[in-house]
This record gives sequence, structure tokens and C-alpha cells, in this order.
Amino acid sequence: MLGVTYNEHGGLERLALRRIADPEPADDEVVVRVSYVGLNAVDLLALRGLPRVRNPLPMVPGGDVAGVVERAGRIAEQAGWRPGDRVVVYPTHPREGINGESALGGLSELMRCHMSQLVSVPAAVALRDAAALPTAYGAAAHMLFDVGECKQGETVLVLGAAGGVGTAVVQLAQAHGMTAIAAVGSASKARYVSMLGAKHVIDTSEQDVMSACHELYGRPSAIDRETHLPGHTAVNSPGVDVVVNFVGGNTWHPALRCVRAGGRILTCGALAGHMVDLDLRYVWSLQLQIRGATGWTPEVQRDLVELVRTERLRPVVDGVFPMEDFLSAYEKLESRSAMGKILIQVDPESD
Repeated sequence: MLGVTYNEHGGLERLALRRIADPEPADDEVVVRVSYVGLNAVDLLALRGLPRVRNPLPMVPGGDVAGVVERAGRIAEQAGWRPGDRVVVYPTHPREGINGESALGGLSELMRCHMSQLVSVPAAVALRDAAALPTAYGAAAHMLFDVGECKQGETVLVLGAAGGVGTAVVQLAQAHGMTAIAAVGSASKARYVSMLGAKHVIDTSEQDVMSACHELYGRPSAIDRETHLPGHTAVNSPGVDVVVNFVGGNTWHPALRCVRAGGRILTCGALAGHMVDLDLRYVWSLQLQIRGATGWTPEVQRDLVELVRTERLRPVVDGVFPMEDFLSAYEKLESRSAMGKILIQVDPESD
């Protein structure tokens, strides 16, 4: 079969389309004929070499995969998986680890998966849409709902709102009755997130996030100790209920100044840098909660597929590239110019 691989860590020049061996499934595994692969920022990190991660070489990249079951091992078949089943892959093999990092990914014509990784895709959901869901939408949903406990009626400020995870946060917030305030870096991205359903948009090339947020929702103030007991959430106080910040770097302090007393700051990454400027006085005086999230579960992925099936969610795809033009897809990913997901279509006959 054909697959994209790299034999050494480094830049995009390490990637090549090569002929590699067809996978053979164990009893509790299946082989999936890959239809689409979604790219993520972590794919570039894995290519360059992730610290403290055993990354066997040669490696096939790509963790977000949708396709059709080609063959099923004995136990997988007994569990009900059959050739022709449409699936989106949860990207962690129970024995081998994360696909595209410690386990082989899916940017190849065929992919070996454990049966526990399979999430059914109903006929009403395009495989193209399913491939866009796992990492960006899975991380966003886990962060918002499992960790952040966000709920209908809350206001959510989203930094980096035009990227893969940011787009997912804006859409999921809107779908669940929250008000999304999207911070982006250009006028074109501002128009884009407005179309996704953001109530307010802050173009950081022209506006300061903190000042713009204060104009919209007021300047947060410390809890009055004489009138409020410890743990008071001050729901109606100035500021937004939640800030989603996976940008990191120098964005943390101004974002912190936007959160109401008793509010939450959620993070699942730090694209602009892990070391941040954080004035802890605001954390204790406003009784803020900082919550970190990582990963998601197969149940979250199933819920996302159901949201697409019921038309409450439509994953945003920036572009679809054929496998032979995989390098253009990676170059777009590296440029950070994409608005929404970048997909590679491995099987030209896929829906």
C-alpha cells in the first residue's frame, strides 16, 4: 500500500509518499481502508520530535482518521465489526498509544486499529465530516463540558477562535446555548467566526482583548468579603463567565482580567508558549478557577458524531487535499493560515 512516512525527525522535507507493507490485524483489531485524515498542530510537533515520547521510526503520521472496515480479526468480528462498516477512529490504541506519535497513524491506504478505537459513522454523516471531529472537536468538547462544566446562558471568551480547536469551541458553545466572544487576529478571520455564530468578535490586529471585553461585559471586581461568603460565584458580576485560552504566551494576563469573580479559565494547550505572565492577585481576589484539560474519550467522540447526524453541528473544513499533494496540506498547516480543519483525502472514491 501507499503511505506517507518519515524516517527521521525534522521538517516537512522528511515526509515522503512511499510504498509500505499492508497491516495485519490481531484478533481484537481491524484494518480500516482510510478515506480521510485530518491534520492537527500536534502532527508537526511529532514530526520534529516530542520530548519524553517514544516515537518509533519510521512513522506514519495522522491521528484523525475516518474510513471503512476492510477486515476484522476473530474477536473484533465476534464483537460485531464487519467489512463495510463506516467508522471514525478514536486515536489511541490501548496497547501502543497515540496514533501518529507512539503508534502508527492513518495517512496511508490501510490502517490497523484496535476494535475499542472504532466509533460508528451513520449513513447520514459524511466520512469527510467525521474525520474533522476527533482532535479539535473532541478536545474542545472535553474542555468545555467535562472539565469546564459550561452550560447554557454562560458567556465564553475564546482566544485563537479561528483555528481548529477555536472553531470547535465557538460552534459547540453556540450549539449549547452559550454566548461566544471570539478573539482573532485579522479582519478575514473576524468575518469567518461571525459566520460560525460568535455573538461578538474582537479583531486583535485593531483592538486590545482586555479593553474590548471590558467594554462589552464590564471590568471584573474583587468579591466583597463583607457581603459574600467564601466560594460565592458572583454570577451577575462584571466580566465573562469563562475564558478559553490554549494560546498561552503573553495572552494569559489580559485574558485573566476579563473573567468575572468566581469564573473559570480553561486551557488545553499553549501554542504561543508555555511560560506565561500571571498575576496571582487576580486569581485569589476574584476566586478564579484555572482548569486544564487534555484528551477526550470515545464517548465524547460518539456524542460529536450524533451532533453532526442531528445537524446541530457541522465541522468546518478549510481545505481537502489529495494524498499525492499531502505536502501542500502540511505547508498550509505549518503556515497557521487555515480557518477550520485541513483534510487529506486518501481514497478518492470516499464521500
